[in-house]
Amino acid sequence: MARAARTSTSEFEFIGPPQRLIAVGALPDIAPADVGVEGAVADFLRPGRAALRLRMGRASRQMKLKLKPDTPPGNYTVVLRSRDERWQATARVQPFVRVHVTPSELSFRALPGETATCLTTLVNEGNVAIEVPKAALVGIFDDDGIETAFAATYREKTETVDRFLSTFTNKLREAHGGLMKLKIVRGDGSHAAGSAVAVEVEAELPGGLAKGHRYHGVWTTDFASIAVSVTARN
Repeated sequence: MARAARTSTSEFEFIGPPQRLIAVGALPDIAPADVGVEGAVADFLRPGRAALRLRMGRASRQMKLKLKPDTPPGNYTVVLRSRDERWQATARVQPFVRVHVTPSELSFRALPGETATCLTTLVNEGNVAIEVPKAALVGIFDDDGIETAFAATYREKTETVDRFLSTFTNKLREAHGGLMKLKIVRGDGSHAAGSAVAVEVEAELPGGLAKGHRYHGVWTTDFASIAVSVTARN
């Protein structure tokens, strides 16, 4: 008659994002070779992949649990089972935001004062929903603005620091393209974990941009910082 596995109540838990839950507390003495993972957390294991990673040395012990990337945040029971013993713990899955953007840069090309559109895709690889706004503002700056400011400053003969800094900051101010309006004409709204969406963005180029110049900026959202480039056509 098979002997029932003994359940131990070691005080440890797993904490972290779905793919990197780290065990903390009084870790049990477990042999890595024959440990299975059961409990509520078993519904979120990735098929065919080892979910539990153990490193039990004399100097240190480490235990990590890896779940599906879209495992919802929350607390889940974990049962580690060997041939003769069971250890019960809790997995505290934390919110994890990760979005893959392709292409990684929004590129717009138009005459100053006109509009241009760009299409990109967002893949929500985290475990919480993301929210794409309907509109945004992005500050843009001339690609050659800093180099031009230095060149103009050193060309001017000045013996005072105040005059030097004044010339430099004035040139930087000239290189600032202002705030560019972005309008999301497709793909705004909430997108669940694991989803993919096409996002079409319309940009209204500021009228004061220098023709023939390139500008850059960053569209900062709650889920990613997306590079923006602008070419003001001649």
